[in-house]
Amino acid sequence: MATTIKLKNGSGAPLAGDLVAGEPALDLTNKRLYTEDTGGTVIEVGTNPTSLTTGTFTSTGIDDNATSTAITIDSSQNVGIGTASPSDQLEVSAASPAILITDTDTSDTFRLKQTNTLSEIQASTDFAIDTNGSEAMRIDSSGNVGIGTASPNHKLTLPQVDGTSIGMDASTGFTLDGTSCTYYGLTYQNGTGTGFNTILSGYDNILFATLGAERLRIDSSGNVGIGVTPSFKVHVGGDDGMQHFIQGGTNLSTQSSYYVAQGRALFGYDAGNVLISDNSASKPIVFETAGSERARLDTSGTLLVGTTSGSLNSYTHRQLVYETGAGSASAVQGLYKNSTSSGRYFTIYHNPNGVVGSVSNNATSVSYNTTSDYRLKENVVDLNNGINRLKQIPVHRFNFIADPDTTVDGFLAHEVQDVVPEAITGAKDGMTTEEYEVSPAVLDEEGNVVTEAVMGTREVPEYQGIDQSKLVPLLTAALQEAVTRIETLEAEVAALKGA
Repeated sequence: MATTIKLKNGSGAPLAGDLVAGEPALDLTNKRLYTEDTGGTVIEVGTNPTSLTTGTFTSTGIDDNATSTAITIDSSQNVGIGTASPSDQLEVSAASPAILITDTDTSDTFRLKQTNTLSEIQASTDFAIDTNGSEAMRIDSSGNVGIGTASPNHKLTLPQVDGTSIGMDASTGFTLDGTSCTYYGLTYQNGTGTGFNTILSGYDNILFATLGAERLRIDSSGNVGIGVTPSFKVHVGGDDGMQHFIQGGTNLSTQSSYYVAQGRALFGYDAGNVLISDNSASKPIVFETAGSERARLDTSGTLLVGTTSGSLNSYTHRQLVYETGAGSASAVQGLYKNSTSSGRYFTIYHNPNGVVGSVSNNATSVSYNTTSDYRLKENVVDLNNGINRLKQIPVHRFNFIADPDTTVDGFLAHEVQDVVPEAITGAKDGMTTEEYEVSPAVLDEEGNVVTEAVMGTREVPEYQGIDQSKLVPLLTAALQEAVTRIETLEAEVAALKGA
């Protein structure tokens, strides 16, 4: 049963029927206490008492007037203000209920308030929450929240045991402030334009991790490492042991800057020079388009276009341009000289003795030149007996085995060699040793050699060749001799006719 104390506003005793048996009523004006017995008679307890001393009695509550209950204390000791049925030890019920606590020494206040849409805690000073006798969280008068600190200097401040605090602000973002480490944190700062700069700063290293494992770091020197502790400006490592890195200088005219994969410099600048390089002794530099190899520079320095080997027809080439497929009349290898003046060279041929030949052009033709300056020659004598030597060279008609349907005029090299040896290269029935691939190398998915290629050697013909231009001097000498003989005969005939 609820106990109610009715506070009588007026003077005098309550009337019969105002109370129920055992219910007290207090006359505030006259300081008199009344109750009603079981027979309905109002009984006064004491007259002008300095204190009230009564026996045991029951009451249903404290009235705000003769008929309304202001405060209810139920049998469970729950106190209700504005409700006769409190559900907790203290319940305040009203349209916008509030509880105000005022410190009379400082006039500071603390208020709990509930409105239709908001639950409020209002404090005129800092608001702190203690746990187990220690402050756990504080909201200061500036609205900063501190967890584990009584002096938050950010909108959210989280201190750690080493004196380093974690802060979150709209102006600086996520920051870490330490007593001895002042260079780390994630900060959003106003930029010079309309946007913001995001600064991720670390006193030593900045680490990025996923699934508990480090994936990337930026060290205190500014080097970036992905999967590896960086030793270069950009350093990438993998589980397969391959490493890639970029090493750069600030002055490309004097310093080196490389992109390197698996320890091999692929491209970069070397003291102002553009560098394409492979430091490996066993791998070429390969150029591809549309997923297919087009050219390569092998480890011997041989430039190969359209082929992967410099060996062809028993010769090892230092440069080889190889056209695959049948080609067409318009698919040619060309050299263009933007000049019609004489003495403009397409190519010049050298050996240790100097220039030995060239290909040049004029406005309408190309000249194939071989060195012939008199200043390069000695022991110069006239060529004699040209007709007899020329007659020793057989002239034939034949076809080449590779082209059986075409018959041509020409020579057999070894027959010319006995008369004009400088016109012939190679020896009759010459052979040479050729290296060839018995079985190819086996590569893994990354293109690394698992099993080396098996190579073998074999004997193949080394065919003779002829430079027919070398026959011109002999032909010229023979013709001159023939002209001299003809002129002599003509003179003799003329003399006979005149006799």
